[in-house]
Amino acid sequence: MLFILFTLAALILLLCPQELTGKLQFAFARLFHWPLRVSRAVSLSAQIQRNSPSGIKKREYDQLVNHLKRLEELLKQEHKKVEKLAEYRDRLPLAGAGLPFAGITACSINSSNGKLIIDRGIEDGLKNGQFVLADNSIIGVVSQVSAQNAQVILTTDPMFKAPVIVSDKKIKKILVGIGNNFSKIELLEAKYKINSGDFIYVRLPGLDGPMVIGKVKHVQRDSQKPLLLDVTVEPACNIENLQYVNVIIQNPEK
Repeated sequence: MLFILFTLAALILLLCPQELTGKLQFAFARLFHWPLRVSRAVSLSAQIQRNSPSGIKKREYDQLVNHLKRLEELLKQEHKKVEKLAEYRDRLPLAGAGLPFAGITACSINSSNGKLIIDRGIEDGLKNGQFVLADNSIIGVVSQVSAQNAQVILTTDPMFKAPVIVSDKKIKKILVGIGNNFSKIELLEAKYKINSGDFIYVRLPGLDGPMVIGKVKHVQRDSQKPLLLDVTVEPACNIENLQYVNVIIQNPEK
C-alpha cells in the first residue's frame, strides 16, 4: 500500500507544472517527515551494528574498549616500574640486592607516627630491619611482617633510629625520628658547618657505598646546649605522594 502511494506521488510530481512541483515537494516533505526520520535512525543503527563486532551490543562493545584502554595504561605503568628497577640495579651500592616492588596500602604521617603498610611479606622474602627505598633514597625500615603484608617505620617516626653520615664531611652521627614528617641529628657539635640542603647518608650493611636517607631542612644552635647544633632533617622524597616502594633484600636466595 505504501509503495502504491509513493508511486502515485511520483507520477503527480512528474506531470505537474514546475511552479506547482516545488510546492508539492515541500508538502510531501512535511507529510512524510516523521517516517523519513525513523527510516534514517534505523539506517544509522544498522550501520553501527555492522561496524561493531558480530553479536555484541554497542554498550558492551564500548565497555570492552574502555577495559582495553585501562589495561594499556596499567601496562605502561608496569613498564615504568621495570625501567626504574633496572636503573636501581645498575647503581653500585645496590649491585646484587633483591628489590621487590611493594604497593602502599596505608600511610600514617603525624606527630606520633610515620608508618606505611605495604603489600609484600614473608612470602616475598621480607624480614624486620630491611631498608625500604623510594625515588633512589632510603625512607625507612621494615618493622613488622606477616605472610603477605609488612609495616614500614619511616625515618620520621619517633621509633626510628639509625647511624648516618652527615653531608660529605664523613661525620658519623645518629638520626632519630621526631614526627610530623621530620627527623633530627643527635649531638652534632657546633664546630661543624652544616647548611640547609646538605644530604644525609646511611651505609647499608653488606652493600657497597652509602645511600641518601634525608636532607637538612634547617640548622640552628641548640637553645639548651649552645655547643651543639639543632639539625632538622626531612625525607629526600615526597613520601605522601608515593604509590609504591622497593624493599632492599641483601644477598637474596637464587
